This record gives sequence, structure tokens and C-alpha cells, in this order.
Amino acid sequence: MEQKLGKVIIAPDVLTTIVRLTALSQPGVRRMASVPNRLVRVLRGGNTDEGVYIDVAEDSVTVDVYVIADAGMNMRELGEALQREIARAIHDMVGMSVCRVNVHIDNVEFAPTAGAPIHPHPISERSPSDPSEGWEART
Repeated sequence: MEQKLGKVIIAPDVLTTIVRLTALSQPGVRRMASVPNRLVRVLRGGNTDEGVYIDVAEDSVTVDVYVIADAGMNMRELGEALQREIARAIHDMVGMSVCRVNVHIDNVEFAPTAGAPIHPHPISERSPSDPSEGWEART
């Protein structure tokens, strides 16, 4: 019979770091996105960091990860790869089971081409320079 010597306590920041580094190492992830403020207010009690929301219940982890993807990627395949790799990393490194990994692809970025101007805001946040060249919002 194995004697218990005490508890092993893993800080939530450890899980957040594992998720963030695993996501950033995945081909097709350009950078992390921000966790929406409304989500932080609604889901109080969990641990949030840039691009990651972690909730631990008992010995099971639920993860929400927010990323900006490379526009040349298949988004569904990227999301499934992130789910698989994040769940594997948490299980292998911490030994905790993963209940759910929700992947939020918040935007896409195109790789800049040589000589092209770099815009500080994603395309969806820019307004057209000529009002006649506007776009129509579909509802």
C-alpha cells in the first residue's frame, strides 16, 4: 500500500502557461487573442490570462482558448489540432483529465508581402477610405 505524503497543488497559472505555449507552437496560430471582457464577468472564479480561460472542477479541466489564425489555414483542422494537442499536453504534463477544449478563432491575419503597408488593425476593424467603397453588414 502506497502512503500518501501530502497534496500536490498545481497553480492555475501553470495550466494557463501550458495551454498558451501549446497553442502558440501549433502551425497556423499567429498569436493569442484576448478573452472577451463579458466572459470574464460571467465566468468569475476561473483563471484567465491573455487568450486562455481555465476552469478546474475536481480533477477535470475545461479550457477556452482564443487565437488569431493564419489566413492560409483550414480553420476546422486547426481547431481540432489545438483541441487534441492542448488536451494531450495537460494530461501528459499535469496528469489531469480534460473535460473540454473550446477553441475560439477570433480573427485571421494574412502574412505581409514585401513592400505592402502594414495596417495596425485587422481588416474587419478598418473603415473604407472612400464611403462609396463601403461594405454591407448582413444580418
